Amino acid sequence: TQFNVMAYPDDDFIETSLVEGKIILYNKHNNQKIKSLNPKESLKYFPETDTYTEDFNHIEKNISWKDGLLVFENDPVEAVAQKLSRWYNVEVSFADQVRKYTYTARFADETLPQVLELLELATPVSYELTPRQKLTNGSYSKQKVVIRLKR
Repeated sequence: TQFNVMAYPDDDFIETSLVEGKIILYNKHNNQKIKSLNPKESLKYFPETDTYTEDFNHIEKNISWKDGLLVFENDPVEAVAQKLSRWYNVEVSFADQVRKYTYTARFADETLPQVLELLELATPVSYELTPRQKLTNGSYSKQKVVIRLKR
């Protein structure tokens, strides 16, 4: 069985994508079966509401990280920012009204500036990268990215 689980503490969902084999998902609170997944199926479970959504079209996007690919498929800019934040360990914020844009792209081995430049070419947004700052304890802050509408 080959599968992917995406469960970040700051997300309100847990997503499971099945590549090969079969998995059965259970609710950990009442041990009730949620759903059986077949290959190429994904399930996004929302524990707060005990609900889920199924997806049969985006499994490649969900498992592409294992091949070093960063994939967006009609993703809103907020989802893109969250993925960039996790992929490159940066802090992403927005200025202006850029949340209305969506992106479809595939990146392999591009640096953060290269990805941001390509996103900038695709929509009327620009970005600003701020350098990491040395903290009093000797460690460094995360690099910050600000995305805004082009002026």
